[in-house]
Parts: sequence; structure tokens; C-alpha cells
Amino acid sequence: MNDNIQWKTTIGGNSWDYVEDILELEDGYFVLGQTGSYGVGNNDIYLTKLDLMGNELWFRTYGDSLNDYGREITPSNVHKNEYIIKGEKQNCPTPNDWKNCYLQELVIKVNGKGDLL
Repeated sequence: MNDNIQWKTTIGGNSWDYVEDILELEDGYFVLGQTGSYGVGNNDIYLTKLDLMGNELWFRTYGDSLNDYGREITPSNVHKNEYIIKGEKQNCPTPNDWKNCYLQELVIKVNGKGDLL
């Protein structure tokens, strides 16, 4: 086994950004995680596509004003070039009632360019 680093890269911005899952593709990688640097909420789902050398080709964010967490990305079993992102979405019964907020399951379907389906 060769443990030599082939390449490395930095993705994300200047805030709290981290990776949850990586999906290897024929032409690169999907990297899924959370971002506080981009998007519209405190914490949004971050999906980026890297080429085989680790160069970022594009990224997308998904979420709204509350916290959204992407945990796993898998190919769809139904359609080619479709992917399923599983995670959680913060839900608060009333605005600014943070102690009664909870996480609910979130499922997002995207195509190979990260566009919502």
C-alpha cells in the first residue's frame, strides 16, 4: 500500500466549515459538509465537486435561515446522475424560541451539477 499523499486541497471559507462525507466519482469527488462561510443561514449544507487532482470545480449550498446539516451523499438507486443528500434541518416552533428547537430529517435530491431536483 502506498501511503504517499497524491494531492491535498483546502475547501470552504473563513468560518466554521467541515466535511461529513466524500463520494468517489469516475471523474472526481463530491465532498459534503457544513459551512458557516457561505449560504443564507447560520450553518448550511455545503456540496462541492473536486476533479481527480483535488481542484474545486463548483460548490453549492442548501438551507435556510436556521441550521442545516448534510451528513451523507449517495448515488440514487433510481436514476443515473442523481444523488441523495441525507441530513437534518433545525426547526423552531416560534421565532427566537431556541430552547424548543429540534432537528428533523432532511432529504435533498440533486443532479451531477448540484442542482436541486
